[in-house]
Amino acid sequence: MPERILITGGAGFIWHHTVKAIQEDYPHAKLQIIDDCSRTLTRNKKSVQWILGEKDTFHKIDIASKKARTVIATFAPDLIIHLAAQISIVQSFWDPQRTHHSNIAGTQNIIDALQDAQYRESHLIFASSGWSVYGDTHVIPTPEYTGTSPKSPYAYSKVAGEILLKMYHELWCFWALTVLRLSNVYGPGQNTADSASVIQTALDKIKQWQPFSLIGNPENTRDYVYVSDVVDAIRKSQKQRISGTFNIGTGEETSVLDVLRVCEEIAWKTLQKDTTRQTEWTDLLARSCLDIKKSRTRLWWKPTVELQNGITEVWKQLNS
Repeated sequence: MPERILITGGAGFIWHHTVKAIQEDYPHAKLQIIDDCSRTLTRNKKSVQWILGEKDTFHKIDIASKKARTVIATFAPDLIIHLAAQISIVQSFWDPQRTHHSNIAGTQNIIDALQDAQYRESHLIFASSGWSVYGDTHVIPTPEYTGTSPKSPYAYSKVAGEILLKMYHELWCFWALTVLRLSNVYGPGQNTADSASVIQTALDKIKQWQPFSLIGNPENTRDYVYVSDVVDAIRKSQKQRISGTFNIGTGEETSVLDVLRVCEEIAWKTLQKDTTRQTEWTDLLARSCLDIKKSRTRLWWKPTVELQNGITEVWKQLNS
């Protein structure tokens, strides 16, 4: 049972759904959060701090900084949930240096901190990207043994992060390493600035009676997984303290057009679609869907939230 838990990217979308579960599972554990708040909706340290207990600490710092390395080394966490990342594919093309800094240098900084502490009992859970690291594969649904083929600086940074962590794990720098390759995660509280937040953005545009920009081929498919199912995968990974790489999705592919239709049905409104806006990175991935058999059998995990039910929850949150 972990006594010291570190969550990086702790002010982001998935964290808000993770921390409550961690506090319920380990009420006596000390929790420390590291986030630079660059993508959080609140951008306010105090708004994150109030969620934490008196024994917990929030650090508004860059995950790749020397200060973060010192914080981690001093804390010597038993459990690390590494969510911190620059997650926009489009932004990774505009500013690949920042993507490298956050996603690769930040991951290396965690490893260096554990080496500084000479603490090798940590279990590290790494949030990778199942919908981007495989590239435009023809194997659908895509199992974990499929070779990676990154088509963007973001996808490359996630593959590089996996390789770094696996190498140092083999060198016995930490006890267990669980890589979770997440498909397209959605749920209440997601930042509409995220390039993968089609559902949140579409519902937000419907509510505001604004046009939704269709970027790329609307027949492209993705595997949409609800955030509570992702949190459940994190919990099961920790409890089993299992090492390995696991796809976390639904095993079902849904086109962007079908997602928009569901959003319209739930909101009882018609979404204005703007087809004039294009992007230089259009159609990088035509299809994406993850094979989750390994997660079902090894993690004893399975998704429980149907797409329509998940979108309904997002719509409720937007109107609350």
